[in-house]
Amino acid sequence: MVRGKRGVGGAKDVAILVAVIGLLMIVYVLLLPPSEREDLLNITDGDSDINGDTNGDKGDYYKTLLLERPGTVYPFEEDEAKHDINQVNIFVRTEPEMINLPDYLTISISSFSRQDQNLFFSVENLKNLKKVVLNFNVKNSIGILKIELNGNKIFEGGINTGTRLVNLPTHYLRSNNELKFSLSSPGILFWKENIYVLEDIRVKQEFERINPREVRTFIVNGDEYDALEKSKLNYNIYCNSLKTDNTLFKIYLNDEVLSSEAIACTAGSKTIEIDEDIIEEGNNELTFVIEDGDFLINNIEVMNELSEKTYKTYYFSIDSDDYEDVIGEEKDVILKMSFSGENKRKAKIVLNDYDLHIDTMDDTYSKDISDLVDRDENIITIIPDEEFEIDSLRVAIQD
Repeated sequence: MVRGKRGVGGAKDVAILVAVIGLLMIVYVLLLPPSEREDLLNITDGDSDINGDTNGDKGDYYKTLLLERPGTVYPFEEDEAKHDINQVNIFVRTEPEMINLPDYLTISISSFSRQDQNLFFSVENLKNLKKVVLNFNVKNSIGILKIELNGNKIFEGGINTGTRLVNLPTHYLRSNNELKFSLSSPGILFWKENIYVLEDIRVKQEFERINPREVRTFIVNGDEYDALEKSKLNYNIYCNSLKTDNTLFKIYLNDEVLSSEAIACTAGSKTIEIDEDIIEEGNNELTFVIEDGDFLINNIEVMNELSEKTYKTYYFSIDSDDYEDVIGEEKDVILKMSFSGENKRKAKIVLNDYDLHIDTMDDTYSKDISDLVDRDENIITIIPDEEFEIDSLRVAIQD
C-alpha cells in the first residue's frame, strides 16, 4: 500500500510540472512582440492558423501574396517634408591663459657676489600654442639684463623702470621650461653692484582653439525622394567674434558646394536654394566650414517641396484560379498588420480605390478584403494621420 501511494504521488508531481511548463510557454509567447510571435508560430504559407479577422472565423494561410515591413510611416503636411538639424558652432579663435610666477625677484652681481634667478613653468598643449609673452614690472634697474629660455638667449639690454613685455619664441618652448635671469658684470668698477628688482612676473600663453568644420546628416526616404521637386536650406547665423573684417564661410551638401561667401561679424537669417539633383535617397551630409572667427549656426532646416503627397505603396497580384476561388467564396483574402511602439495607429488604407480606416492602440489589425481585390494587380497605399511603426504588412489567401 505504501508503494502504491508513492507511485500516485509521483505521477501527480509530474503532471503539475508539465502543466506549469506549459503555462509558462503560453505566457512567454503572449509577451513576445507581434512580429516575433508570428515568426515563432510559423505563420507563413501552408497550414498555420490566422486569428483576429473581423468576422471571427478562423482559417489557414493558403498563399502569401504580399509580405512587407514598412517601418515608420508618417504624413507629409502641405506637400513638404521638413528636416530639423542640430545647431553648429564652428570657430578658429585664440584664448589666453596666464601662468603666475613669483611676485618679487631680485637679480644682482658685483665683483664679490652673483645672484642669478631661475624660474620654471609648463606648457600643456604645444600643438595649439600660438604665442607666449613674458610680462613683468621693473622696480629697480642697474646694468644689462639677460634672459634665457631653455638655454637660448631671448633678451639682453638695459630696461627702465615700468612694465616690460618679452616675447618667448614658441620654437624654443618645451613641455617643461626654464627661464634664467642674469646681469652683466660691472667690470673694472669693482665697487659697483648691478641689480634688478622685478615684480608681478607672469607668462601669458595664447592658444588657438580650432573647430572649423562640423558635419550634420539628414535622411530622405524613398517616397520623399521620388516626389522631390524643390529643396532649400534655411538657417540663422550669429557671430561671436571675428578679428578681421570678414572670413570665408562654406556649406557643402554631399561634397558639393552649396554656398561660399565672405561674411562679416554680423547675425541674420539665410536661405539657400538646393539643386534637387544633389540630394540623395537615404543619408545626406551637410558640412559647415569657417576659415576664421567664432560663429553659431542654428535653426537649421532642410525643406523639401514635393510634387504630391506621397505615402508608402505596395503591389500584389492574384492569379485567375485563386481569384475564381475568392469570388466563389471558397477562399478569403486577409489583410493583417502588426505594430510596435506606443503611438496610436491611425491611418487610411487605400486598397484599389476602396478606403479602410485604422484607429486603434492594439498591436495587430486584421481585415477580410475579399470583396475589394481585383484579378491580377492590386495596390495598397498607407496614408497615416500621425507617425507610427508598422512591423509587418501581410496579404494572404486563406482556405
